[in-house]
Amino acid sequence: MIKVFRLLFPIVAVFSLTVCSCNGGKQGGDDNDNTEPERPESYKFVASDLKGTWQAGDEIFVHGALGSRAQTVTLTAADISEDGKTATVPLDEGIFEYPAEPDGLYAVWPAEAVKFSYGVLKTKTTFKQCDILLTMAYLDYDTFVFTDASSALSFKVTGDYDKYAIAATGREGITITRFEGEYTSEKKVFTQLQNDGYPFIYGAVRSGEEILLWFPGDMTFNGGLTVYLGKGDNWPASYPASSKTLKIPAG
Repeated sequence: MIKVFRLLFPIVAVFSLTVCSCNGGKQGGDDNDNTEPERPESYKFVASDLKGTWQAGDEIFVHGALGSRAQTVTLTAADISEDGKTATVPLDEGIFEYPAEPDGLYAVWPAEAVKFSYGVLKTKTTFKQCDILLTMAYLDYDTFVFTDASSALSFKVTGDYDKYAIAATGREGITITRFEGEYTSEKKVFTQLQNDGYPFIYGAVRSGEEILLWFPGDMTFNGGLTVYLGKGDNWPASYPASSKTLKIPAG
């Protein structure tokens, strides 16, 4: 389900929060059957709601308990279904040698955001890039259904401005530099490990342009959130987006 939170301003036309979640389930089986199931020849990767569709060149990081056995899957056009939602690819045999309970294998998109380690990963993934959409999945028989591990904050500006800044009233650091996610069939835990301590996020903007910002995990703006709009060396306008603490839950 996708939830959208909107605030309206005289100049900042739309300020919306978008979060989403997708949940998979364990495949049932005969509890008395001790025969190891035959391993599928290929595996399906279902894109999250915010990701929407796969593109040729997308890279997915797949891992079990050890980073040394992890695999990065690069999608081709032939791997992707007609509607773009599902990609089907084989996995290397070595990746199955050290599964991590409870689901064996886990996947992350985009692979470029992962802080790679050859050591023990188990069910956790550490991210080194946090200002983009992050998605995660666990293996359910032959399918990885991705959930969104990021929340989105967007606003559209009209007027004669060429830059923006956003800041929490509490003035804590709002740029997350290291983030850890754990998404399995049993739990979903997102942890912001480190921020840069800087209270603002800056960017350029043109009139009519929509700005989309990504935050990993549960993002809290203590005391509310303010949008500043600037032109040249000046910041002539500011708009409180919320006068109370604003909490953005992870997807």
